[in-house]
Amino acid sequence: MTNDGGHHFIGNLNSTVAELNALDGDLTASVKVINGEEWLFQENFKPSRSYLPSDYDQTAPLAHWKTQNPTGLQLILQLESTQDAKKVKVTSDVLKQAVTTAINDMALKGVHDIQTFESFGDGVVMSTVWNGGSLILIVLWDGRSHIDVNLFTFVEDVHIGITFEFFQVLPSFQTMLRDEQPRGTGNVVAYKRDLRTMMFHIGRELDIDTLL
Repeated sequence: MTNDGGHHFIGNLNSTVAELNALDGDLTASVKVINGEEWLFQENFKPSRSYLPSDYDQTAPLAHWKTQNPTGLQLILQLESTQDAKKVKVTSDVLKQAVTTAINDMALKGVHDIQTFESFGDGVVMSTVWNGGSLILIVLWDGRSHIDVNLFTFVEDVHIGITFEFFQVLPSFQTMLRDEQPRGTGNVVAYKRDLRTMMFHIGRELDIDTLL
């Protein structure tokens, strides 16, 4: 049984089940599982009160906002091959080519040579750093069909075309997860660019510096 969006579906379902169970005979009905949200529809509902942001104490959120100190950016990628693991043609040299192509696309000067570690397990770990912005790039291949990319940089606005460049060299791979977040102190959850201005629900924009 499916519901096309009727407001009284749950009530009608309960009534139908009760009517079936009231019939003479051995037939009984029960609801085992409801997939989706179950809610009570109230016709012409009128709330007793509407709450505004000013009705809530925003002292703690504002204090948290002001104590944030974002100092860097971290990007985590998980790539998986769309081919069967036995058909994936990934080698240490191919992976190094993908990393080199991605770094070149970011036009970063002063990047150290890529270090390769493959004396353990079936895969390989590669890492490199960049003096100009303290970029740290770590790439992990499990030896089969999974690649992890972990990038950290103090330069928040650095051009990161690493996914596209990886796919140029490794066309059978696709992004399964992309996780980008600011890093820093003060329970940071916002990017540095977001801390320049902030919007309150009072209809005017305030510069964050005026609140410090």
